[in-house]
Amino acid sequence: MSAERKVIEEATRRVLLKDYLVGESARAGFGGLDIQRTPMGTRVTLICERPGILIGRRGELIKRLTEDIQARFKLDNPQIEVQEERNPSLNAQLMA
Repeated sequence: MSAERKVIEEATRRVLLKDYLVGESARAGFGGLDIQRTPMGTRVTLICERPGILIGRRGELIKRLTEDIQARFKLDNPQIEVQEERNPSLNAQLMA
């Protein structure tokens, strides 16, 4: 597979993942997404207004979200990290 094709597939996967996570974390106030490929797997950092809603009781929702991402998007060992937006009025995605 050519390098150009891989770049296109990776960009498409990122957009689809962002759309999926926007829908899943709408109640928590989705504020952004950062995806990093590491030797251990893929690190997905979600920035949201209320991280407790996204994590759920005893981490149930975040575990389900990790399993869904691994199955739907074929990511290697996704590790989801949730960060709270400290000043939501400065984040355009949260204010929209």
